[in-house]
Amino acid sequence: MLPQILLSILSNPLGLATVASPFILDHINTEKAKLAALLAHREAELKQANEIADEVSNAMDTLAYLSKQTMFGLVFRALSTPEDQATFKAYQAALMKWESAKSTTLAQMEMYFGADCAATLKKIQRDFEILSSQVDASFFKRATSRFFIEDKEGSKNDFRKKYFNVWNRLIAEMTVLSKEMIRQIQYEEVGSLRQTESLIRS
Repeated sequence: MLPQILLSILSNPLGLATVASPFILDHINTEKAKLAALLAHREAELKQANEIADEVSNAMDTLAYLSKQTMFGLVFRALSTPEDQATFKAYQAALMKWESAKSTTLAQMEMYFGADCAATLKKIQRDFEILSSQVDASFFKRATSRFFIEDKEGSKNDFRKKYFNVWNRLIAEMTVLSKEMIRQIQYEEVGSLRQTESLIRS
């Protein structure tokens, strides 16, 4: 036989609700905690992805701009003006910052935006290296270098073609990468959220 107290509870709906309510509340609170943890994780991933995207985009834009201005200063004025010299120093500083963070940036790109974005970033890094070599060859007047640049239309080393072919390609690659990073952030497909999205789709 069931204990009398249990029989009393079962025969009384109000009593049954009173007993059951702590279990229901525990379940609700557990689900709320899980949801709060998921939301906090989502916000953290999106915040980190935004920071990476902003840092990479700003670094690329700055370095590309300073590279072009430095090249103009080299081929047109041989860096003879104070403005050209200041630009050259700013370019060197931006290039050093970019180069010193290459591996970390590449790792973050792959972790948060995937292998395709990392592959695009590798192309961008490679083009920045080419432009840097062209700036150096022009600055040190290494006329026999394959990276040498000069202001001489029709020459194979003319900056209008040799330098800007690479620079224009670089800008196109930077635009592709920036657009894809923005897209992934908008659709919340970054970091571990990319794995979650893949599981949902499969």
